[in-house]
Amino acid sequence: MKTHLLSIVSLFCLLFTFQSRGQEVQLKVGFDTSKIKVQVVKKRFFIPLKLIFESQNLSKEELGAYTLNLMINQDETDMNNQFYKLHTESFSLSGLNEEKTVFLEIASDSLPERKSKVVIDINLLGENKSINQINKAKHQKLEVFLSRGIPTDGPNQFHIDFVGTANLQQNISEASDEVQGSAGLGVIFERYFLRREDNGHIKSEYRNKLVESLDMEAYINVASSVDSLRADVDEMGVVTNQRNFGTYILNPVSPKQSIFINANIFFNPELNWSKGSWITKLISGANVRVNASNILWNYTDETSNLSKYGGAISFRFGFFHEFLPNNKIRDEENKRKYSIRLGLNYSSRNITGDISSESNDPFREQFLGTTDKDFSGWEPSFSFRLNNIIAEFTMPMIGGASRSDIEGLTDTQFQFSIRFVGGFSLKVNGKDENDEEEENK
Repeated sequence: MKTHLLSIVSLFCLLFTFQSRGQEVQLKVGFDTSKIKVQVVKKRFFIPLKLIFESQNLSKEELGAYTLNLMINQDETDMNNQFYKLHTESFSLSGLNEEKTVFLEIASDSLPERKSKVVIDINLLGENKSINQINKAKHQKLEVFLSRGIPTDGPNQFHIDFVGTANLQQNISEASDEVQGSAGLGVIFERYFLRREDNGHIKSEYRNKLVESLDMEAYINVASSVDSLRADVDEMGVVTNQRNFGTYILNPVSPKQSIFINANIFFNPELNWSKGSWITKLISGANVRVNASNILWNYTDETSNLSKYGGAISFRFGFFHEFLPNNKIRDEENKRKYSIRLGLNYSSRNITGDISSESNDPFREQFLGTTDKDFSGWEPSFSFRLNNIIAEFTMPMIGGASRSDIEGLTDTQFQFSIRFVGGFSLKVNGKDENDEEEENK
């Protein structure tokens, strides 16, 4: 269920004053918004408004039944339609200093996509006629700002989603017309560290913290149409399709078995350091990505037929700038829907498995023309996301220790990928003990 933000822009207190028996009589009604937690049930806001009554020189005869009338001001409110309902409209005031809570229900579909203002007209009607007359003569209102989606906060400190995945991948420089395909299972984990005020801003005690949140996605491919790479050999025994092996090392998405882990660390956009606060305005966060797989490397000529299992690990770490505003992509409504990022990473590719052993150096050299096993360099990236489609362009510029050229791997390569993330989703909301203590305060 979606979680939404209630931002109280101003706190209006109602002051009713009249003269009785030669002395001033006062009845103050204020709204305590310090611990407001909006409840969302079936796309409806349930806004708890805590009323605090303070009275002076109020006689027992002037105590009794009161009705609180909250009406949505149609002229000043940004709502598409007017569905709202006030719960607990009537109550009795039996003491001089009391607290009462009323709930205002508003349908979230009534609000536009952007943050919208809701103006509530307030009237307190009691049995005492003089109070009613003064109340009608004054205009009291409470301004509230609501939006359909807000940065995750409160008790929802982490989320876990399980999703089905499917991948399409092809390098632009690859000679083959085939597109690799696979299917698998994935998990998406999100953890939020900073808490926000009702107005959406990060609480002051957290503004010196660098990390705002962490999200991680991991996918395991378990099925595919192909499970090996076969070398094409000429009459001299030279491998002629070296590019296929270089491309695999560059992006080790195995049709047989592979794992993909991508983690983003988002920095606090409201960082309040004496020096260096500009950092998070330029650098939105850090990215860590690991991609690893195993396939069968096959070499066949007129006299031999050899196969070795060989794996590859792709690792990259870097920083990125997110062009879309934080409250448009990190909220409950739009998370994992939209993104436009530009990144700069340092990446490496490493050959593992049986084929990486020293005894298999000659065998590996037949495929790649070198015995190098480790390659590294810079990797700029650009990506965007629209709902369940993620498109990414990367430009790895890597090389090995011997500086040997490997087609499809070394020097500057262009990589284009499209990833589809969808299927079924199981969401688990969690909270830690500190969250529960805060709610109970």
